[in-house]
Amino acid sequence: MNEVQFDIILYMILNSEFKEDSLRSWPASYYSLEPSARLFALQEQLHQHPDSRKDLRRLELFHKRWDASFHDQFLNAWMMLWAAGSQPVNFLNRARYERDVHTWLEQLCLFEETDDLLKEEWKNFADSLISSNLSSSSYRTAAFGVGHVSDRTACLRLASEIFTVTKTVPERTPDLEAALPLRSILLERYEALVPDGASYLAEVQSR
Repeated sequence: MNEVQFDIILYMILNSEFKEDSLRSWPASYYSLEPSARLFALQEQLHQHPDSRKDLRRLELFHKRWDASFHDQFLNAWMMLWAAGSQPVNFLNRARYERDVHTWLEQLCLFEETDDLLKEEWKNFADSLISSNLSSSSYRTAAFGVGHVSDRTACLRLASEIFTVTKTVPERTPDLEAALPLRSILLERYEALVPDGASYLAEVQSR
């Protein structure tokens, strides 16, 4: 835990208003919190209701997504899958490629039962991915780092990334079907969050 995260948690421990506000609006407040605050609120909720099956499942998913330093392991798996999209596959590396892709899909919880709470976790991940990428100056950087691309180009780039990670890469392996639930949520959230998102998705699919 770094100093900033420690200060946040210490503040929450000392600030009863935070605790009351978070628990009063539970579980609607869950994804409005930063990861460290989310874990704290979840632990407080379980302290009061230790047999809550939904909150126990939320805690399980939290630890699958976030490591001890609150790094997003879903995002890490996503980036590895995206990089695999540019890697050629042949008889020499196919077995290793399939193992790696399976591991990264597993890190995204794609080989376990798809319940409503997992769908909510994927939805939060999708919203975070889409909003952070489209607001990131580095994501909008043009080739060779010269200037920035237009909004349209950035939206098309992200649509292409979604199809690469959830379709192009998995269909090179036996695990294409496993990626379908996540792809469905990402496409749904893309259309909801990106103006004219449906047209960008259609343009990328037609290529």
